[in-house]
Amino acid sequence: MKCSFFCPNQTFSPRPFDRSSAQVATPFADVPYSVRKAGISFWIASGVDATEVARRAGHSVAVLYKFYARVLDGRREQANALIEQAMRAAGGG
Repeated sequence: MKCSFFCPNQTFSPRPFDRSSAQVATPFADVPYSVRKAGISFWIASGVDATEVARRAGHSVAVLYKFYARVLDGRREQANALIEQAMRAAGGG
């Protein structure tokens, strides 16, 4: 049997799922990469450098910016604060 949604070009043996109806009803059950995407978003929001997040996720930085721009954009105020702090420390502000 072909598994077209989760693993294209892969075959699998069907087996019963042991998930409750509550588990199946969560958004995580609908999209296989939801947990992965949440983890990557968490890394970005936690302040991990975008280059390191991209490396850990197996992305290029360009792909990271393309798909996670909303999370990265939300860090603008934090980035401005860091820049201002660095400028004060350097005597430039």
